Amino acid sequence: MNSDLTMEVIDAKRQLKAEGADLSGSSFQDVNLSGTHFRNVTFAGANFEDVKLSRTHFRNMTFVGANFEDVNLSGWSLHNVNLSGWSLHNVNLANLRIQDADLRNASIDDSLTEGMIINGIPLADLLAAYRALHSTPE
Repeated sequence: MNSDLTMEVIDAKRQLKAEGADLSGSSFQDVNLSGTHFRNVTFAGANFEDVKLSRTHFRNMTFVGANFEDVNLSGWSLHNVNLSGWSLHNVNLANLRIQDADLRNASIDDSLTEGMIINGIPLADLLAAYRALHSTPE
């Protein structure tokens, strides 16, 4: 079998099964991969642009060093996820719920916090109590 085989599929409906294959350098454009299964696959250095991943399930994934830009993650649910070292800039976290999380050394700066609640206490009340306790008498 020729290991340097090039296959081209244009305007066709086909099912492709690849096991133990090196498809590095492949290009997919205007392709429907709905219902496709990937297992033990490396996408290191891959570029995904204008990709629809609605209702996609990711399990046991490594995204170390990945860059997400101009991405809509609304409705996502994250369970048993390591986000240590994350940095979020110019993000909309309205109605976000954080539960059973390790927030040690977390920092929130220059952010809209109206209506934010921490352990059942409105943040505005916590900040007012802090200011009252730490204000300098006139």
